[in-house]
Amino acid sequence: MDKIKIVILLLLSFWALQTKAQNLPADVLTVKNGELIFKIDLRWDSALQQQLIEVYDLDSSMVTGVFNGQKSFDVDGEKWQARKKGRNHVILQKPLQSQPTLGEIFLKMIFNDERTGGTPGYVNGPVPFGFNQFGRKSVTFSKSGNVEFTLFGHEDASEVYLAGSFNNWQTHELQLEKYGKGWKTIIELEPGKYYYKFIVDGRWMPDPHNLLKESDGVSDFNSIVFVPNHTFRLENYQSAENVYLAGSFNSWKDKDAPLHKTSEGWELDAYVDYGRHTYKFIVDGDWILDPANPNTSQNEHGTGNSVLNIGESYQFTLKGYPDAQNVFLAGNFNNWNPNDIRMNRDDSLWKAEYYLGPGNYEYKFIVDGEWIPDPENPKVAHSGEIANSLLVYKPNHTFVLADFEDAKEVIVTGSFNDWNPNGYQMLWRNNQWELDLHLPQGKIIYKFIVDGEWMPDPANPVYENNEHGTYNSILWIK
Repeated sequence: MDKIKIVILLLLSFWALQTKAQNLPADVLTVKNGELIFKIDLRWDSALQQQLIEVYDLDSSMVTGVFNGQKSFDVDGEKWQARKKGRNHVILQKPLQSQPTLGEIFLKMIFNDERTGGTPGYVNGPVPFGFNQFGRKSVTFSKSGNVEFTLFGHEDASEVYLAGSFNNWQTHELQLEKYGKGWKTIIELEPGKYYYKFIVDGRWMPDPHNLLKESDGVSDFNSIVFVPNHTFRLENYQSAENVYLAGSFNSWKDKDAPLHKTSEGWELDAYVDYGRHTYKFIVDGDWILDPANPNTSQNEHGTGNSVLNIGESYQFTLKGYPDAQNVFLAGNFNNWNPNDIRMNRDDSLWKAEYYLGPGNYEYKFIVDGEWIPDPENPKVAHSGEIANSLLVYKPNHTFVLADFEDAKEVIVTGSFNDWNPNGYQMLWRNNQWELDLHLPQGKIIYKFIVDGEWMPDPANPVYENNEHGTYNSILWIK
């Protein structure tokens, strides 16, 4: 059969499947991580059970067994596994065949057998700190930003690919080259946290030499790699048995981040998020400042902390208040510490610089003990009943809601701010409601709230159902 006839047949089959499956949930079937996955609700009646069997050509005895609590099945030589997920749901899954059937080729065409978002496919939200842990160093880094991934062994494999959050889990984009007794590839990555796996002759596998991993949400793990942007060094102390790093980025845990002994002392390559951080070294139980870093700040113990700034400095300004004695800046970027960032008077302005990375930040000024929002900033974010000024540093998306010119208040909320119903207020400009935000990469689910009424984005055709049956709008940030 030629390719054109196959494509026509598959399209007709897909149309028939969609017509028959109109009563089944849209996400009943997914193809992910090299596996066929069915999400089954044990509350389905006999009609829906029969529809599941007919639409997806499943073995009727297997489906009956799932609803009777059976956990494993052997159907035509293929191994299926069923596992409970909550009280009323079961995940039924099997690996795709090494030589895929026409039906599996069809499913791959629809689902592309790739990760398309959501934890752990993407890193949602800021990652304050991280460092790598390898049993055998399978990922190495160069100063130019090149990252080399190595899979040791598997000399008999025909082809090996690398897929991860850095390439939207594309399965045939990053092919490894065979070398000696293993496989290698080099890619360029910005500092940060990434998830990845190898694909060996069509089979997905985590990095066997990487000790950092998280559940892939199905039945296995994703490997984790941190591309570092800073090296912590402590010279000398050669006779010390243990040296650790503790700071604001890891909640001051005293045995969380061990340094490695070198010929000159101790060091740790790490990824540290944008912002201002305080830290100390712990040498055989003694907390000490970084002797190579002159930048320090006071702490509650009177011993001081070393200060590390990552990112770019942003200048906050407050006009007026010429008679004020003390003006401070506080926000979610410094855990709302009211005595941490002192502002200095310069002509008619109070000024303070702080290191930030791209993101959405809430803040206020503290003038002689009184907390006030920024009078020059119209952007507002609410935390409960409290209104804070909103700084959007380096936005990457603009939410737009046309019409509704008579609305008194329009709010955008979603997965990016934990669905805070009082969160980000949109501004009326250009004859529509708008708000610039910096959003994390991956799948973003959101809604507008117009004078208290929740609604999906009428201009966005991409949406999904939710537990309330009211739909959420979806966008993707690459």
